[in-house]
This record gives sequence, C-alpha cells and structure tokens, in this order.
Amino acid sequence: MVDINDIDWERIASSLPEVKDARPSVAPLAQKDWYFEKVCNVVMNRSMAQDLQSLITAQLRRHEQARIDTIAFVASQKGMSFEDFFIAVATGKIDELEKTE
Repeated sequence: MVDINDIDWERIASSLPEVKDARPSVAPLAQKDWYFEKVCNVVMNRSMAQDLQSLITAQLRRHEQARIDTIAFVASQKGMSFEDFFIAVATGKIDELEKTE
C-alpha cells in the first residue's frame, strides 16, 4: 500500500497542463436513476450538474487509496516511479513508452 502523503503531488501538478474543460461525459443513466436524481435535486434545491459533480468527487475520494495502489502497481511493473508514470499517462506520453518496450 502506497501512502498518499509519500506521493509528490506538487511535482505531478506542476508537470501537467491545465485542463480547459474538465466536464466528463457519462453513459446514459437508467430511467429510474435519472428520475431519482432529478427529484432529489429538486428536493435539495441543487442543479443536476452540481449534484453529479459532488457524487463523482465523493466516489473518487472513497476509492482513492485503491486507485493509488493500482497506479503504483502498474508503475512498478513498468519500472517507473508513481509520479513519472502518472505524468506519462496523464499527458498521453505512455503510448510512446509502450512502443519502446
């Protein structure tokens, strides 16, 4: 298990370009889920976009350690540090690394 505090997040952040539009697209929701979300948002006086952003962020935080461990495992398989691997994947350079192996 990788300790989240041992990762050089500042180095990673300084190596990545700013995302201009960080609005992910999602697959269609089931009818029940769509209407449930719609009604909940009306009751909570929130926009759907605001609520979906909160839900996605909560899920990312909830599974953060497992995801970090997965990234660290794959990075070690490639013989790379967590930070170097993260940056390479995030910037699309991992494809270049794959071709050289």
